[in-house]
Amino acid sequence: LRSLAGLMRAVSTGLRELGVDIIACGVNLIEQKAEQWQVRIYTYWKNSRSKSMQVSLGRINAETPVLVKMWQDGSVVYRPDLDAEDRFGESLWINQSDEYQIRAVIDVPFVYGTLALSSQTPKAFSAKDIAVAERMAAMLSEGFSRREDLQKLENEIAECQRSEQEHLRRNEALELLATGASLKVVLDAVTTGIETVYPVLRATILLLRGTCLYNGSSPSMPISYVEAIEGMKIVEGVGIFGTAVHTRQRVIFDDVAVHPDWAKLPTLAGRAELRACWSEPIISSLGEVLGVFAVYCEEPRSPLAAETKQIRSAAYLAGIAIQVHAEKEETKVSLAIQQVRNEALQMEDEADWRKVSAVLNTQLATLVDFYLCGINNIDRPKNTYQSQDVTPPKAGKVVLNGSLP
Repeated sequence: LRSLAGLMRAVSTGLRELGVDIIACGVNLIEQKAEQWQVRIYTYWKNSRSKSMQVSLGRINAETPVLVKMWQDGSVVYRPDLDAEDRFGESLWINQSDEYQIRAVIDVPFVYGTLALSSQTPKAFSAKDIAVAERMAAMLSEGFSRREDLQKLENEIAECQRSEQEHLRRNEALELLATGASLKVVLDAVTTGIETVYPVLRATILLLRGTCLYNGSSPSMPISYVEAIEGMKIVEGVGIFGTAVHTRQRVIFDDVAVHPDWAKLPTLAGRAELRACWSEPIISSLGEVLGVFAVYCEEPRSPLAAETKQIRSAAYLAGIAIQVHAEKEETKVSLAIQQVRNEALQMEDEADWRKVSAVLNTQLATLVDFYLCGINNIDRPKNTYQSQDVTPPKAGKVVLNGSLP
């Protein structure tokens, strides 16, 4: 707004130096928003006072407002004396203040709206003044276009910097995974990565075990929130997580305070002062749902295109981490069981055999837990596997769960 104030101050000064009799000059910036004609009015007065306001002119599919017609027609519209002829019914609106009594008004269209000049003198603007105003409007068109180009360039630079950050954070998580870091550490790198790139967002990873969700990573979420959601049973249509798991698709609640599905859950996000939640299911290469990658925002809105892309990428990376970790754990358990089997082949004493059998049952329990929970080393529930007594072998043959090793 300050840059616009400086621009209009320069325009006003230039017009007066060229002999144009004005009490005020301003710009009416016209745009379409949510099927409405919107105009941002910025006026700079002779006494260095400025005024800014935004006005809705009506629906786009309704009758076109007068100001929009002036802009679309592209021709100068001069009202030489509002007291003598107020053909647009604007006198009362323009002269809301008793400080100045506006008599003559001129609107000169340019690319983004109109340049408006006002005078207290009837018939103040000559043909020469109008020509000067047209040249000034042409300069405004060029200036605003350059400003738009600069804004686009700034956005492109910001996007490049954001992409570079995303790339660095993704590589950091992959490096942790490759060097054998725990699943918790890798998942924390994924969530903190998206929060670093987009500081207005908070990320969390929830892991699916059976029909319940458990915390995988929530570095910036309140402890009360993490505790409340731990072990939450997923139900289709209840909250954003159950819907994401059941539909296997991204689910967006742009305002959890009013969304009917969220109302069925405790007001968790409200306690954390979060308004929007976007949930992406984490799906394995085999098509299994491993969990949910959820992102929260303090303001009610839908995700931007760049945010959606990053959320999808982060969920994919989390899925890779969970799968790689699962494969490593499966290999560990399989090797441990094979080792016990090999040792069992050498056992002849019944007491020794029962000792080995107990170790084997522990390994089997770990394996069962692993398949039930989908992950390891993140607050796993207690073993549900029931220990089985294995009969000592005879004649050197080992039988484990009814099969030969």
